[in-house]
Amino acid sequence: MDMTDSSTAPKARILIADDRPDNLHLLATRLANEGYAFITAADGEEALKKLRSAVPDLVLLDIHMPKKDGFDVLQEMRADPLIAHIPVIVVTATRIAPQDVRLGLGLGADDYITKPFDWRELAARVRAKLRVKYVEDVLRRRRELGLLPQDLSARLT
Repeated sequence: MDMTDSSTAPKARILIADDRPDNLHLLATRLANEGYAFITAADGEEALKKLRSAVPDLVLLDIHMPKKDGFDVLQEMRADPLIAHIPVIVVTATRIAPQDVRLGLGLGADDYITKPFDWRELAARVRAKLRVKYVEDVLRRRRELGLLPQDLSARLT
Protein backbone atom coordinates (compact mmCIF):
# COMPACT_ATOMS: atom_id res chain seq x y z
CA MET A 1 0.00 0.00 0.00
CA ASP A 2 1.55 3.31 -1.10
CA MET A 3 0.34 5.90 1.39
CA THR A 4 1.57 8.78 -0.77
CA ASP A 5 -0.74 8.18 -3.72
CA SER A 6 -4.29 7.79 -2.47
CA SER A 7 -5.68 7.31 -5.98
CA THR A 8 -3.96 3.93 -6.36
CA ALA A 9 -3.69 2.87 -2.72
CA PRO A 10 -5.98 0.10 -1.52
CA LYS A 11 -8.51 1.34 1.00
CA ALA A 12 -7.59 0.76 4.59
CA ARG A 13 -10.22 -1.42 6.27
CA ILE A 14 -11.38 -0.26 9.69
CA LEU A 15 -13.39 -2.25 12.21
CA ILE A 16 -15.89 -0.12 14.13
CA ALA A 17 -16.93 -1.87 17.35
CA ASP A 18 -19.78 -0.11 19.14
CA ASP A 19 -23.10 -1.34 20.51
CA ARG A 20 -24.97 1.86 19.61
CA PRO A 21 -26.36 1.79 16.04
CA ASP A 22 -26.26 5.60 15.79
CA ASN A 23 -22.54 5.61 16.63
CA LEU A 24 -21.87 2.84 14.11
CA HIS A 25 -23.76 4.74 11.42
CA LEU A 26 -22.02 8.05 12.14
CA LEU A 27 -18.52 6.54 12.14
CA ALA A 28 -19.23 4.38 9.08
CA THR A 29 -20.53 7.39 7.13
CA ARG A 30 -17.53 9.53 8.06
CA LEU A 31 -15.04 6.77 7.26
CA ALA A 32 -16.68 6.07 3.90
CA ASN A 33 -16.51 9.79 3.08
CA GLU A 34 -12.78 9.69 3.87
CA GLY A 35 -12.33 6.78 1.45
CA TYR A 36 -11.94 3.98 3.98
CA ALA A 37 -13.62 0.61 3.86
CA PHE A 38 -15.21 -0.48 7.11
CA ILE A 39 -16.79 -3.39 8.91
CA THR A 40 -18.88 -3.17 12.04
CA ALA A 41 -19.43 -5.14 15.22
CA ALA A 42 -22.16 -4.52 17.80
CA ASP A 43 -20.54 -6.33 20.74
CA GLY A 44 -17.19 -7.55 21.97
CA GLU A 45 -17.57 -11.17 20.87
CA GLU A 46 -18.53 -10.12 17.35
CA ALA A 47 -15.59 -7.70 17.29
CA LEU A 48 -13.13 -10.51 18.12
CA LYS A 49 -14.64 -12.80 15.47
CA LYS A 50 -14.39 -10.09 12.82
CA LEU A 51 -10.86 -9.20 13.91
CA ARG A 52 -9.76 -12.77 13.35
CA SER A 53 -11.66 -13.33 10.11
CA ALA A 54 -11.23 -9.97 8.37
CA VAL A 55 -7.94 -8.76 9.98
CA PRO A 56 -8.66 -5.03 9.55
CA ASP A 57 -6.00 -2.34 9.39
CA LEU A 58 -7.31 -0.46 12.44
CA VAL A 59 -9.99 -0.75 15.13
CA LEU A 60 -12.22 1.97 16.56
CA LEU A 61 -13.27 0.36 19.83
CA ASP A 62 -15.98 1.35 22.29
CA ILE A 63 -15.46 0.21 25.87
CA HIS A 64 -19.04 -0.29 27.08
CA MET A 65 -20.41 -3.13 24.94
CA PRO A 66 -22.40 -6.28 25.69
CA LYS A 67 -20.98 -9.81 25.89
CA LYS A 68 -17.37 -8.59 26.17
CA ASP A 69 -16.38 -5.03 26.90
CA GLY A 70 -13.66 -3.18 25.04
CA PHE A 71 -11.08 -3.89 27.74
CA ASP A 72 -11.65 -7.64 27.30
CA VAL A 73 -11.40 -7.27 23.52
CA LEU A 74 -8.12 -5.38 23.87
CA GLN A 75 -6.68 -7.97 26.22
CA GLU A 76 -7.58 -10.86 23.90
CA MET A 77 -6.31 -8.99 20.85
CA ARG A 78 -2.92 -8.28 22.34
CA ALA A 79 -2.57 -11.94 23.43
CA ASP A 80 -3.26 -13.23 19.89
CA PRO A 81 -0.16 -13.01 17.64
CA LEU A 82 -2.30 -12.95 14.48
CA ILE A 83 -4.09 -9.73 15.44
CA ALA A 84 -1.88 -8.21 18.15
CA HIS A 85 -0.29 -5.78 15.68
CA ILE A 86 -3.55 -4.07 14.69
CA PRO A 87 -3.73 -0.51 16.05
CA VAL A 88 -6.68 0.34 18.30
CA ILE A 89 -8.18 3.72 18.99
CA VAL A 90 -10.60 3.60 21.90
CA VAL A 91 -13.58 5.86 21.18
CA THR A 92 -15.79 5.97 24.26
CA ALA A 93 -18.22 8.09 26.28
CA THR A 94 -17.13 11.27 28.05
CA ARG A 95 -17.90 10.14 31.60
CA ILE A 96 -14.81 8.06 32.08
CA ALA A 97 -12.47 7.90 35.02
CA PRO A 98 -8.75 8.57 34.56
CA GLN A 99 -8.07 4.97 35.59
CA ASP A 100 -10.12 3.83 32.55
CA VAL A 101 -7.76 5.68 30.22
CA ARG A 102 -4.73 4.24 32.04
CA LEU A 103 -6.24 0.75 31.89
CA GLY A 104 -7.01 1.01 28.17
CA LEU A 105 -3.55 2.27 27.30
CA GLY A 106 -1.99 -0.29 29.64
CA LEU A 107 -3.85 -3.09 27.84
CA GLY A 108 -2.42 -1.94 24.52
CA ALA A 109 -4.72 0.71 23.07
CA ASP A 110 -2.75 2.97 20.74
CA ASP A 111 -4.92 6.01 21.43
CA TYR A 112 -7.93 7.02 23.51
CA ILE A 113 -10.53 9.60 22.51
CA THR A 114 -13.76 10.52 24.26
CA LYS A 115 -17.22 11.18 22.84
CA PRO A 116 -18.33 13.62 21.72
CA PHE A 117 -15.24 14.07 19.60
CA ASP A 118 -14.16 16.39 16.82
CA TRP A 119 -14.26 14.38 13.58
CA ARG A 120 -11.19 16.17 12.15
CA GLU A 121 -9.19 15.18 15.22
CA LEU A 122 -10.29 11.56 15.03
CA ALA A 123 -9.62 11.47 11.27
CA ALA A 124 -6.11 12.81 11.87
CA ARG A 125 -5.48 10.17 14.54
CA VAL A 126 -6.74 7.44 12.20
CA ARG A 127 -4.39 8.62 9.43
CA ALA A 128 -1.45 8.76 11.85
CA LYS A 129 -2.07 5.24 13.20
CA LEU A 130 -2.45 3.86 9.66
CA ARG A 131 0.85 5.47 8.59
CA VAL A 132 2.65 3.85 11.52
CA LYS A 133 0.99 0.49 10.82
CA TYR A 134 2.02 0.65 7.17
CA VAL A 135 5.69 1.13 8.11
CA GLU A 136 5.52 -1.61 10.75
CA ASP A 137 3.91 -3.98 8.22
CA VAL A 138 6.70 -3.30 5.71
CA LEU A 139 9.36 -3.93 8.36
CA ARG A 140 7.60 -7.10 9.54
CA ARG A 141 7.45 -8.46 5.97
CA ARG A 142 11.11 -7.63 5.37
CA ARG A 143 12.09 -9.33 8.62
CA GLU A 144 10.07 -12.43 7.67
CA LEU A 145 11.84 -12.51 4.31
CA GLY A 146 15.25 -12.07 5.95
CA LEU A 147 15.81 -8.71 4.27
CA LEU A 148 16.68 -6.79 7.43
CA PRO A 149 20.14 -6.79 9.02
CA GLN A 150 20.20 -9.07 12.07
CA ASP A 151 20.88 -6.24 14.56
CA LEU A 152 17.89 -4.22 13.32
CA SER A 153 15.65 -7.29 13.13
CA ALA A 154 16.48 -8.16 16.76
CA ARG A 155 15.52 -4.64 17.91
CA LEU A 156 12.08 -4.93 16.25
CA THR A 157 10.96 -7.95 18.26
